[in-house]
Amino acid sequence: MKSAKILEGHPFDWKQGAEAMNNIANDDGSINWGAAFAADPGVTSCPNCKTYFWAEGTKLECTALGTQFPTRRPKDAQPRTSLNIQAIIYYFFRDFL
Repeated sequence: MKSAKILEGHPFDWKQGAEAMNNIANDDGSINWGAAFAADPGVTSCPNCKTYFWAEGTKLECTALGTQFPTRRPKDAQPRTSLNIQAIIYYFFRDFL
């Protein structure tokens, strides 16, 4: 995953994300969804070249083309997915795949 140039907003706190990652599984093995969603900023992509970037800040600039785009998507667009959520779902359901 690449990091785009952040034009507006604040970068993701990766130290806090690592701390959240350590708390993803509860003692009983269930998922701590709050920690899972806080473990990374999610992803977004450049609307022109489709390169994936971490969804940090509120406005980014593509490092390849210089395209400026918001990290927030319109209400009718497909929501961003956290890579950690995908990993957690795979971990718990891998025996059924």
